[in-house]
Amino acid sequence: MPNRSRSIVAAAAALTMVLTACSSTKPEGGAKPSGSAGAEAGACMRRGLVVIGGSAGEGVGRASIAGTVVVFGTAGPNPGQWSKRGTIVALGPVTPPATYRYACTYRPQYLGLLLRHLGGRRVPVTREHLTGSYRRYSGDLAELGAGEILAWATN
Repeated sequence: MPNRSRSIVAAAAALTMVLTACSSTKPEGGAKPSGSAGAEAGACMRRGLVVIGGSAGEGVGRASIAGTVVVFGTAGPNPGQWSKRGTIVALGPVTPPATYRYACTYRPQYLGLLLRHLGGRRVPVTREHLTGSYRRYSGDLAELGAGEILAWATN
């Protein structure tokens, strides 16, 4: 398994995730993430996993050094700005900053592992998320440029 896949699975297995606004519950009593996060959720992360069940405010993942932020709703303006190596997975609408460049459209293998793991934790992962393609944007080119935004390609 590539190093990146191992680190994502290890982060998920270590339960270093934050489920924002776990306010609604399923009949069996478990929490289901459904809320939104304010500005700069996941800012300055060094590692770990943040899962946002709704939308994220401006600057999600801003200045992150590493780690992954998964946003199921709309990602606000300037996601990942000044990030060095962090990953933002946008399953809703996202507009990458001008300092990010489109790289390719593909289906990252490690993302399937991560999303399946989250699905087992009552996160609203759909079959389309698992089988869909993702547009990869590399950046922030104003910094190290090793970060990425993975935008789900709905069509």
